[in-house]
Amino acid sequence: MVSEGAIEEEKLHSFNIPQYTLSLAEVRRSVEEEGSFAISRLESSEIRWAECGGGSYDVAKCMRSVAEPLLLASGAFWGVYNR
Repeated sequence: MVSEGAIEEEKLHSFNIPQYTLSLAEVRRSVEEEGSFAISRLESSEIRWAECGGGSYDVAKCMRSVAEPLLLASGAFWGVYNR
C-alpha cells in the first residue's frame, strides 16, 4: 500500500497491535488484586474455527472486528479492506 501511495511509510511502521491473551489465572489474579469485584465463576471458551464452516473467513471477520476501529483512526482502513 505504501508503494501505491495509499498510506505513508511512517504510518506503516508506526501501526502495531500487540496481542496477548491472558490465562484464567492471570485474569483471576488481576481481578482479585484490583479488589472491586469477587469472582464466583470464571470460564474460557475455545473457538474451533474449522467447525464453524467458514474457517479463514471467520478468522478474518473476527480480526476485522478488533482492528477496524484502529485502522479507521490511522486512515488505512479502506485501503486494507477494499482488497
